[in-house]
Amino acid sequence: AMLRELLDAGTNPDGVVGASDAKAMGAIAAAQEAGLSIPGDIRFASIDNTLADRSDPPLTAVSLPFGHLGEQAVIQASQAQKQAPGSVAMNMQICLQPMLIER
Repeated sequence: AMLRELLDAGTNPDGVVGASDAKAMGAIAAAQEAGLSIPGDIRFASIDNTLADRSDPPLTAVSLPFGHLGEQAVIQASQAQKQAPGSVAMNMQICLQPMLIER
């Protein structure tokens, strides 16, 4: 919807990064409906990689380690349950290593 609004307003971006594969694929559909060539006129990428391999044309994506994130969430929840009621909440930083999947 957002890309369609930009195109209708006469703005032609060089590229779009979708917050998810589904959002990027929706933008791809809007670009195709507008007659744009992909990747000639506009390029797409997403931050997700859960559906990107099903995209036509192929969608470059940043793959996030959702399995690792889930494991860390379970560990944090387990540790939080072990704290005494009313104690100060734990503060932890989790570093994720994304991977670029170029298609």
